[in-house]
Amino acid sequence: MTIILRQMQCVRDPLKNADCCTNPGFCDWHAFRRCEAIKGCTNHMPNRPAIFKPMASITLMRDPLARILSAFFYRGHSPNLDFFQVRPYFKDIADGKLPKVTFEEYMDMHEYHNIITRMLGADSFPYRNITVTDEIYDSAVEALNHIFFVGLQEEFEVSSELLLREMDVEMVVNVTKERDQSNEKSSQLKAKLKANKSLMQRLKEINHYDVALYELAVKRFCSTLKRYPDLVAKVKKRGKVKCAFGDGKE
Repeated sequence: MTIILRQMQCVRDPLKNADCCTNPGFCDWHAFRRCEAIKGCTNHMPNRPAIFKPMASITLMRDPLARILSAFFYRGHSPNLDFFQVRPYFKDIADGKLPKVTFEEYMDMHEYHNIITRMLGADSFPYRNITVTDEIYDSAVEALNHIFFVGLQEEFEVSSELLLREMDVEMVVNVTKERDQSNEKSSQLKAKLKANKSLMQRLKEINHYDVALYELAVKRFCSTLKRYPDLVAKVKKRGKVKCAFGDGKE
């Protein structure tokens, strides 16, 4: 999404936002892909207070269960290769001194629970040792309600076009996938985990705050979407996101 946001700022004012036009691609400080016009462009640090300020806030949410499955196999985001010092002994796993953690063990580690809720509700960096409560969830809902635009990863292309229309920006979206870490082995393992109904149900129960928050995000997305019949048709055809448009064809 930051690829598109950088393009947008470049189109809006290529002189003022020259850093957004230089070296196209997703925000990356070390690769000199920056954009001062976008707060939080080059990091994943939460900034909840900014959501309540006049500058438009944008988020792209992903189905939380799909996100958790993906994160387990993504470099740096699981105990088996931990880039964030979640627990001290995780280093011994990476060094081969301790056995690798299974997905079932990973599921039970509270640092990896309800990541979306803790970021929006507790203003907490992912994987920190905090307990997500009803109060934090309510704060996350409050933040979600103040975000200007809510898109969905499951409908990335439509979300991108929807954002451009809502921001009244005319441009051609040109996005190349740059960080694909999937492979046949991990894809097979993900499919096996997804096919385990009892495991997926337990995963849903553990992350019930994120599941509930994602459902609200879907409603926000669909509410914006219904203003554009051509985009509604695309979403209906794909069938990845179910919107209640009241026509009996959801």
